[in-house]
Order: sequence, then C-alpha cells, then structure tokens
Amino acid sequence: MDYVPVYAGEDDARTVVVPAGRLQRTGVRSQAVERRVLTAAVRAPGTLEEDERRISVVVVRSEAFIEAVDNVTTGERVQKGQPLLRLYSPDIAAAAAQYLSAVGAEGARRRLENLAVPQDVIAEIERTRRVPLTIVWRAPRDGVVVERAVTEGMRVMPGDVLFRIADHSVLWAIASVPERELASVVEGRTASLRVRGLPGRAFQGTVTRIYPRLSAETRTARVRIEVTNTENLLRPA
Repeated sequence: MDYVPVYAGEDDARTVVVPAGRLQRTGVRSQAVERRVLTAAVRAPGTLEEDERRISVVVVRSEAFIEAVDNVTTGERVQKGQPLLRLYSPDIAAAAAQYLSAVGAEGARRRLENLAVPQDVIAEIERTRRVPLTIVWRAPRDGVVVERAVTEGMRVMPGDVLFRIADHSVLWAIASVPERELASVVEGRTASLRVRGLPGRAFQGTVTRIYPRLSAETRTARVRIEVTNTENLLRPA
C-alpha cells in the first residue's frame, strides 16, 4: 500500500473534516499536549459498622441475683465507672468472708479478683472489715448502650451478657470494591464518605484494611475505612 503525503491546506477525499460550527455544538474542545498525572476516583457502596475493638460486655463470673438496675436504657450514653446495676452473689460473698478471715492472704484476694470483683469494692472490704450484701457493677468504658439484657430480680449465670457498650467515636465503613479497581486502593490513603441520611456532608476517613478474601458471587473485596465520629452524626448499620 502506497502512502500519499497530505500537506496543510490540501484537501483529501479520504480525510474527514468536521465543520467548526458542529464541533462547537457538540462541545468538543482542544488543548495543547502536556504531561499530567491522571487520577480516577474509586466509588463503592458500603455500610457503617462498630469498631470491634471498641465494644465491651458486662458479665459476671459467678451465679448472681440482680437486686436493682440503674436508669440505663438501650441507646443511652454512659461514662466509664457509671453504676449500671447492683447484684448479690453467694460466691463473691463467700470469697469476701474468706478474705476477711485471712487479711493479707494472697490466695483469698486473688479469688476475689478472679471473680471480677471491682478493685474499689475490695478496698472497701478491707477498710470496713465487712462483707457487702450487694455489689455495684459499673460501666467498663465510655460509650453507648447497644444492648441491655438484665432486669431487676433476675438470676444470672457466669458469662451471661448483661450489657453491651460500644464506643462510637470511631466507626468502620466497610466498602465493597470491585475486583478491577482494587489496584487503585492502598492502605493508608484518605477516603471521603457520604451517607444518604446526611446529604451534602462528606466525612474523611483512612483506608486501614483490604480484606484478603474476594466474594465469588459479586467479585468484590471488603475494604475497611476508619472514620472519626466526634460529632456523633454517624450511626452504625
């Protein structure tokens, strides 16, 4: 095949010429060639979840009976050390009596600690030399009560969850990123989040984990983004 040179100003039947007016109507623009870094945003749907490292449960390590529950309900914000309930435990009472009969015995004190008796209660036993009839159980951390499973008068067994408290000051956004875009996601990078319930607001987070498993059905990977929730505007799930 022979190549025929075409010079500026010459017309060639094989050359497609688009009139300037049509170019203008279609919005075509021209620009001088230059070096530029190309970036593409990765957009993916996701859900807000609680940071699993910021969840605490209130349990007892012995059989107990709930004498009273403070005015704490699901959804209420509590502070570390705030009273939650008052209980009576025969095992704790027996351990306290043994401790008083042999003050200074390391084994007796260790038994109280193994039953998760608060340090302030042990100190009060030492000070008053009395076995308390009931013990106040307090919140282990600041947070929101996401579960209350205790009522006055009920009997609880070792390991029963009485309260579940979550700190919502930091949340996880779990995004489902398509496989073809995973190469553009890097741990440590900043991400911008938008939620349906707060139109016009954007929240900044950091990509902290790209989970190693890929969904066979959707060909997406779960990506974890940590978001600071200091204004308490975001809600899990």
